Amino acid sequence: MPVDSVATSSKGREIGKVTAATLVVIVAVVAAVGIFYLQSLNTSGQPKTSQPVTTSSTSVSSSSSQTGLAEVTVLSGSLKAADFRAAGTSTTFICGTSAVGSYIRLSNSGSGTGSVTAVTLNWNGATDVFTPLGECLVGPAGYASTTEYVLFSTTSRLTFSASAGGAVTGFVILSGGAEIAFAGSFE
Repeated sequence: MPVDSVATSSKGREIGKVTAATLVVIVAVVAAVGIFYLQSLNTSGQPKTSQPVTTSSTSVSSSSSQTGLAEVTVLSGSLKAADFRAAGTSTTFICGTSAVGSYIRLSNSGSGTGSVTAVTLNWNGATDVFTPLGECLVGPAGYASTTEYVLFSTTSRLTFSASAGGAVTGFVILSGGAEIAFAGSFE
């Protein structure tokens, strides 16, 4: 009489994949918080006039027809407090090849294409979600679209109006479900 082992069942492997994905997200969040903390320890004695967006990266399976993996990283950014208001009207962003206004700069060092499906901003106890107006693809290494900019409107809407110097955190979310953490301050 054959007996099925839990170790050989497909359910056991699915639990392993879920656990691995959860651990990747936890590591990314811990890295972002650590970077934010270290960056806030300004020991140079110089006043900070602006704080760049800090980064973490993760590898994800590409949802496009590419067979490789996308390794998308948040390189930098500039989020202007004047562009993010409670009275704002826009909860969308576009993607472009150069920095204009408020932006988050992305790069892909992997061999697959990354597709941005959302960006979250956590400010003053509230989380606001922005979605792309059209496609936002970060191409594989070596292509013109390897570096892409998430561009926010000058009328972006937050639950609470942003103020210069205020700490902001968030995630760039890719189509495969990966969440790339970032942290910084409104300018």
